[in-house]
Amino acid sequence: MFAQKPKAATKFSKTKGEAGAVSLQPLEPAAKAIRESIERQRVKDTLLAKEGAVENFAGVYPKERMNMVRRDFGMFDKATRPRAIKDLEALSLIEDHGLDKNALRAGRQKVATSKTAAGRALLPKWDYALNNFDRIRNTPNRFRDEMDRQLALEKHNGIDAGYRSNYVSHLFDDDPKGFFGWFTPTSHGAGGTARWFTKQRSYPTLADAVHDGVIPKTLNAADLGELRMRAGQRLVLRKSYRQLMQKLTVNGKPVAVDKPTHGYETMKLHGVDVHVNPEVADFVAMLFEPSAIRRTALGRGALTVAGVQKQLQLGFDTFHAARLASYGFGAGKGATRFGYKKGLGVLELAPEDYAKAIQSGEYSPAEVKYARENRPLMMELLAQGANVAKWQDNLVGDLHRVLPGTRTINSFIFDSLGRGALTQGLIENYRRILSRFPELSRQQAARKAVIEMNENFGNLGRRTIFKHKTFQDTAQMIFLARQWVESQIKSEARAYGQMAAYPYNVAEGFVRGRA
Repeated sequence: MFAQKPKAATKFSKTKGEAGAVSLQPLEPAAKAIRESIERQRVKDTLLAKEGAVENFAGVYPKERMNMVRRDFGMFDKATRPRAIKDLEALSLIEDHGLDKNALRAGRQKVATSKTAAGRALLPKWDYALNNFDRIRNTPNRFRDEMDRQLALEKHNGIDAGYRSNYVSHLFDDDPKGFFGWFTPTSHGAGGTARWFTKQRSYPTLADAVHDGVIPKTLNAADLGELRMRAGQRLVLRKSYRQLMQKLTVNGKPVAVDKPTHGYETMKLHGVDVHVNPEVADFVAMLFEPSAIRRTALGRGALTVAGVQKQLQLGFDTFHAARLASYGFGAGKGATRFGYKKGLGVLELAPEDYAKAIQSGEYSPAEVKYARENRPLMMELLAQGANVAKWQDNLVGDLHRVLPGTRTINSFIFDSLGRGALTQGLIENYRRILSRFPELSRQQAARKAVIEMNENFGNLGRRTIFKHKTFQDTAQMIFLARQWVESQIKSEARAYGQMAAYPYNVAEGFVRGRA
């Protein structure tokens, strides 16, 4: 007798209908706005990750390929390294003179009569090349194959820098005095894309330049090849980046198109006119607009003074060495908590040289095995924007120009220790994430690992609070190590966010076990 008639179940529908139905139509505009916001953020995140991928792959790949050439001459063997340095310089001169000993001898005469003492001081390098001509020319090496492969890649992608047989890059020192060279603009095209190698040569050979008093920054064939490949790879990859923008969509429309289109904003990307969807135009402009500070001599001077002040303050940067080693210990797992060589091998060893690296004693069998097994994974991490090509806060990178003796230790800290430890941390963090979050795809796990490790090691790249280059330069002048400061703030914020979410995760039963 106490039974009650059950109430009719509440029904939901998007439109008004039968009695008792609750319409969701008023919520549709808000839902649509949320969906569009999520889509915009997804596109922005992809653009940011791929922009980082371009810069890092263009840094990692050329070093790997030119390391093969360095290995051909024994550069990584302590016993043969001094001779290898001279041999690589001589290789440039021999190649530059068309593998012709008579042409090289004629070039020596031009150097001997150089207009400057600095030019005449290079005469021993031509003498060494002449005295060792047959041995160096007949030393099996892969310099020419790698340079020809790079030129063919560029031509295939519509970038024709002009082919020269026995091509060797010419890169000259605009200011041999060093310090004041930092006040001058660099050899970049519009949009900051290095195009020094696409210009017509002023001098047929290096000897002609030296005779006229123009001094090369370096004669090392592997170093010149690496710089040339890096600039060429960047042009090719940036073209692919612009093509990717045409494939991505926001609100059903392409992020970018290659022709003027109504409603789209025209801007320069990498020196090329691109027409960008207004939904993301401000973000794209922020990523690629050059720094206003670097446009003026005063701004460049201020950056230089701030940089030198920091460099002198840091000197031999043992702080970064200790910090990077400790972070590598925390991010790694098992044997990868210690050292850096395994990670460095992943970045700098070409598959063709695995056996050679073991034979020479440069890498141990265990380190080569780690490199072989993790190379495919590293390619995915690079594609998601892993910042392993260089260390963004390497404040002492050019300190040797004002304080001799700092090159070796700081090169080790930032080029070897830091990059190797970060790579090991990235790989182990990826595996940890995939174990704890099995619902993530490999791509999603890779991007999460990249964001966390770039942040943890203080090597944020473009994933900074200030993405506009003007604000980045401003912050660089204010803070001793801008990215390190920001990474600490982000790490703290992420930790507090995880702590705040912990009770909710416990209640929902979503606490993950650590791998």
